[in-house]
Amino acid sequence: MHKKLVVAVVLGLIVAGLTATSVFASIATVGGSVTEISAPLSVKVGELRSNTEIFAFAEKQGVTLGTDLNVDLRPYPLSGPGSIPAGTTVDSHYIHFDPSTTTSLSGSVTFSNPILGVIVRTSLLPVSDATLGATGTDYAGTTGARGSRDGDTVTISIDGLTVTVNLTAVNTGRDDIRVVTISSEKVDVCHRTRSRKNPERTINISSDSVEDHLAHGDRIGAC
Repeated sequence: MHKKLVVAVVLGLIVAGLTATSVFASIATVGGSVTEISAPLSVKVGELRSNTEIFAFAEKQGVTLGTDLNVDLRPYPLSGPGSIPAGTTVDSHYIHFDPSTTTSLSGSVTFSNPILGVIVRTSLLPVSDATLGATGTDYAGTTGARGSRDGDTVTISIDGLTVTVNLTAVNTGRDDIRVVTISSEKVDVCHRTRSRKNPERTINISSDSVEDHLAHGDRIGAC
């Protein structure tokens, strides 16, 4: 079902319609067909139906990962699949689309802090539910054709702050995407010192500074 899913990092950002300012600190704005909501009681098939809206909500915030977290897509310049290192403090967010008939919609979510990774595969989503899923929300594990599917596209903008989705779902399944961002807490970064004797060292910086450090070749996590 998921063989043709396209995930990519793009230089441009396609957003249909106007953007709306978020009422949650971790999500800055939403655009196109995306509507931001509070964490629902359930995202099981048929529990949060809409043919006109893709829903986005904040999950757990300020979580320090106990183990490496596998993701399907990372921001530029890392791009493809990989992992977020254990010890990283993250915020989690969920995008959910469950129409009653076969429907295609698109939209975007822009976050306050840089994106570390996106999870779209059915096999990976349940693994992070306990750690990152919203308290009180029923995710229904791997049942109900969970995840993204053939023809869907999920892209991260070049600045690493926005996810844009183009989704098609049917009434027997739903599209689900988990977006993991840097937390508002301070973050460990492996800093390139340009010193031959000590070329790298671990520094602890605010999330606001991470994007600049990554642009200079630093990486998330301790050296």
